[in-house]
Amino acid sequence: MDAPLVILRAITTRLPRIRGAGIVGNWARDFYARRPRPRVVADVLGLRMTLDPMENVDGSLLFFPHLYDHREIAALLDALPKDGVFVDVGAHIGFYALQAARRIGAGGRVVAIEADPKTATHLAENVGLNPGLPVTVVAVAVSDEEGTARLGLNTAGNRGGNSLLATGSRAIDVPCRPLAAILADAGLTHVDGMKLDVEGMEFRVLRRFLADATEAMKPRIVVLEHQSHFVDAGGGDANALLESAGYRCALRTSINRVLVRP
Repeated sequence: MDAPLVILRAITTRLPRIRGAGIVGNWARDFYARRPRPRVVADVLGLRMTLDPMENVDGSLLFFPHLYDHREIAALLDALPKDGVFVDVGAHIGFYALQAARRIGAGGRVVAIEADPKTATHLAENVGLNPGLPVTVVAVAVSDEEGTARLGLNTAGNRGGNSLLATGSRAIDVPCRPLAAILADAGLTHVDGMKLDVEGMEFRVLRRFLADATEAMKPRIVVLEHQSHFVDAGGGDANALLESAGYRCALRTSINRVLVRP
């Protein structure tokens, strides 16, 4: 790490969890990325991750990981049992998957699913930096049907915003499969927790999954990205769908919902 990064991280990784702290962290992230910076290997809450300071999520984890989705992470880790099973749908570079894997231990399973081949390679690299954690990377897009789909790429500093619903000029063909089929191929017989962040495809993915899955495969806790502008484009409200299936919303944040099943 260069000196500016070390100095900024010394401040931002100690920011208190109070209103406005994220603004300071975002400023430091954006200030550091005002000119091209190389990827770095950094400690992220006791895990090792390769991070790209020019990317939005990577930069957040580099400068203020203790603030990033901290309420969602706390609820998830509290609900996951030792030796449990966690599924990360839209795993990106692995923050949720690695946190969950450390919680459940070597006797559990984490299946981290990522559609973008480039990001999936980055995800696998981060898994490799943390030997002994039970994470399996699956490079495929999750949809409500089998086949091939166009994945729109966000190349403006937020590759976590790649989406099957945004298929403009910057798009690639990727294989896509229903979630239940992916998990069956992974050999799972039950799921304890799940996170879904697939940029608007949550409703379609969950509608097919709830129709296909056995009761044991339906997780007890779900962290769900919920952005209202995706409801119409994505075919429906995934939060409402889960509630109709017996889930209860236990936590709402600006962008996520945490739902639990009795």
